[in-house]
Amino acid sequence: MIIGLTGPICAGKTALAQYLKDKYDFKVINLLLLFREVTDDDVKLTLDSPKKRSEEDDDTNDNETLSQTNSFASINELESIVEAMQIPFDQDSFTVFRTITSDWKSHYVIYPLSSCEEIQIMIYYFILYECDAPVKQRYLRFKQKYNQQSSMSLENFVDLDDNINFNKEEYSMYKTDEEHQHFIRRRFHNSGDILDFYRTLDEFKFDNKDLVRPSWDTYFMKFAELAAQRSNCMKRGNGAIIVKDFRIVSTGYNGTPFKHINCNEGGCQRCNSNVAQGLELDKCKCLHAEESACIEAGRPRTLDAIIYTTSFPCLLCTKIIIQAGIRKIVYNKNYDSVLSKEMLAESGIELVQHVV
Repeated sequence: MIIGLTGPICAGKTALAQYLKDKYDFKVINLLLLFREVTDDDVKLTLDSPKKRSEEDDDTNDNETLSQTNSFASINELESIVEAMQIPFDQDSFTVFRTITSDWKSHYVIYPLSSCEEIQIMIYYFILYECDAPVKQRYLRFKQKYNQQSSMSLENFVDLDDNINFNKEEYSMYKTDEEHQHFIRRRFHNSGDILDFYRTLDEFKFDNKDLVRPSWDTYFMKFAELAAQRSNCMKRGNGAIIVKDFRIVSTGYNGTPFKHINCNEGGCQRCNSNVAQGLELDKCKCLHAEESACIEAGRPRTLDAIIYTTSFPCLLCTKIIIQAGIRKIVYNKNYDSVLSKEMLAESGIELVQHVV
């Protein structure tokens, strides 16, 4: 497993990397420390050296190593130090990625990842997490690490932070490109001390194999969630996938029937009124997601199949599922229907809630 970390300065990346090293035996690669020893003529990667060099830095809850300098006379001095760390991607980052992917039996955490090129080359091989914290909290950590007597004011720190966040060409090592924001799997907020941060991290299972390669249930439930996005119902968007022998048989989503005006365009009077959930269903023109999927497939293809649905089936869909011969229902969100559950239990249909 390879984990990449991104986020603003002093937000928690080094602390998170140290946590993964201590608890999950990850090998830590700090690109900023590593690149200082890389030259144009001699590109060398020693995987043990970043760990040794970062031992002292990891004792605090500061999360970047900007420089060995302990204080900065001005904002300009700090900017010049940051700019000096901009290393050409083609030479150094690619060498690091190529090395760690060849050592596929080991777990790595690599940071800080921010440039478009770095994320693009590894996006399908690693899990990207982001650390963040309030600006004032990050400023205090910055002051603590880089000398209490530093002359940098909060205003100057905010100026630097704004440059990092909104100037794409400059400070590219610190800011994730906007087009890659959706690849961030999870954001960890680090607004307290180091113990608070570690307690937050303890709640997350970083060794969950589902993060690297989704289980079948997660895989098919994601398809059901995608089908739900096609819903035109004004009340709720639901999607359903029927699967047999790990192959998708049919898909469905709720909405008005074929050749009828879409529900969200006024096609269903009941859904476009303020009728409460579960009432006046006999006046609803919309097909349900499970109903649509079963009709699309036909009984010969649904017999002994599994249906993945974003919501627990209502009574109508329960009857259709039973009649279609489906043997298992995997659902995401619960739906309060006692009679549906009684009928499904009587029919011997297996029920599994799988939240994604």
